[in-house]
Amino acid sequence: MKTPRFLNARSKTITSAAAILSLSAFLSGVLGLVRNKILAHLFGAGDVVDIYTSAFRIPDLVFTILVAGFLSAGFIPVFTSYLEKKSESDAWEFAGNVLNILLIFLAGLSLVLLVLAPVLLKWLLPGFSPEKLQKTLEITRILFLSPIILGVSRLFGDALKSLRHFLVVAIAPILYNIGIIIGIVWFYPLWGLQGLAVGVIFGALLNLLVQVPTIGFSGFRPNWKVNFKDSGFKRIVRLAPLRSLALIVNQVNLFVVTSIASTLTAGSVAVFYNFAKPLQDFPITIFGMSFAIAAFPTLSLMAARKDWTKLAENFSNTFRQIVFFLVPSSALLFILRAQIVRLLYGSGAFDWPATIKTLDTVGLFAISMIAQGLILLLLRSFYALENTKTPLLGSLVLLIVNIVSSLALAPSLGVKGLALALTLGSFAQFLFLWLTLRGRLPILRTHDRGVAISVLKVLGSSLVAALATREALYLMDPYVNTYTGVGVLSQTIVASVVGIGFYVVISLLLRSPELGAIKKLFTNGNREETL
Repeated sequence: MKTPRFLNARSKTITSAAAILSLSAFLSGVLGLVRNKILAHLFGAGDVVDIYTSAFRIPDLVFTILVAGFLSAGFIPVFTSYLEKKSESDAWEFAGNVLNILLIFLAGLSLVLLVLAPVLLKWLLPGFSPEKLQKTLEITRILFLSPIILGVSRLFGDALKSLRHFLVVAIAPILYNIGIIIGIVWFYPLWGLQGLAVGVIFGALLNLLVQVPTIGFSGFRPNWKVNFKDSGFKRIVRLAPLRSLALIVNQVNLFVVTSIASTLTAGSVAVFYNFAKPLQDFPITIFGMSFAIAAFPTLSLMAARKDWTKLAENFSNTFRQIVFFLVPSSALLFILRAQIVRLLYGSGAFDWPATIKTLDTVGLFAISMIAQGLILLLLRSFYALENTKTPLLGSLVLLIVNIVSSLALAPSLGVKGLALALTLGSFAQFLFLWLTLRGRLPILRTHDRGVAISVLKVLGSSLVAALATREALYLMDPYVNTYTGVGVLSQTIVASVVGIGFYVVISLLLRSPELGAIKKLFTNGNREETL
């Protein structure tokens, strides 16, 4: 299948790949915020959004167990080793076999859970009325198509990332969000709540189809091979159970939080998952996820070569880049949370109590951004080493701390208590993974001084930027009408520009090396390890 040449371009470095993924994450995140803005405007923080959000839980479990669990830890390292030690044709034969087996299990598990959905939803959502549960069930049944479509898309994307085709992979989630928005705007008026679910399926199809031309260009051809004894498949199977268990633990975590939130005031599920958490996830995806995904193939390649020096160098450089972007993002989100929440959600059915509840929750979420961003890199570092036991233990640490904290804090703090509990759990998980990786790879300690200096510079620059942003808000206040959207937007833009400007200037004065790495992205002088 003929495809535009630019879609088949290969990224040469981690930084260039991360730049593509960051831009994609930004655009996809903006569309996600637009999606949530439309949901907030049309439905507020009430039953409709609670139903819509809760309906994803069981289909997401299917995706988590068989796609994220089965593929995320093992596919890229094994596929990369085939490319390194065998041939592309062998790698594609392995990928085709994995795809066929994956589809068999996706269809089977989806069918089983589809039958059990009424019982599972009743257990999962004890605070929902019978009518609310029935509507959630109707949406859930449609959404069971989603993990099957996204499963194929995920395998294609992982293969393309291994081959350094990051651009088309970056476009896919943008189209997914566009499909969901179409469902809200056009399908909902036609089919009601079912229209929202149809929009999700439409977005999933777009996510898959955009990758088909490039996957064909790269050499993939469908086959009917189903070989459970294939050596590459066995390697994935060896890694998958613990990874799947880790993701099941994460899903249990989500189930418990959803259950607790369903017993709080109406709209608590929506505030937590749809309105507050996406504001935290936005910068984490742009900077944390993008750099972690971009680094994963290189870390896997260095592990396959047993080049621990290069692996430690690439890990430490990526660690510093994530810190450089996420710490100031966290500070600015905390300072500007009221303005951002009002701009995004403060209209239509989204009333003032919902606004206050959301901005308070965002403030607590902002604190954990750096921990959650670095966890993404740490997890992929363990996967590159074909170690899935440690990530499982890390997930258990998060589960225990989060659930205990949620049960202790939610009764008095409400949904804010759930956000604080997640923050405490995230830092506990980060510390566990970080200390364990340092023990597994002592060579990382040779980079301690450089990492520490970078972190101190970032903290200093971020503190100055946060203070400057806060001062800009106060200085702007007498000159704008903060009761209007234009006034709040003007105040937010000016304060953001001031904060970012101060951060860049202070970073230049402190000679932060991360700025140099960004500059090299636009030159031919990038010495970073190629992918």
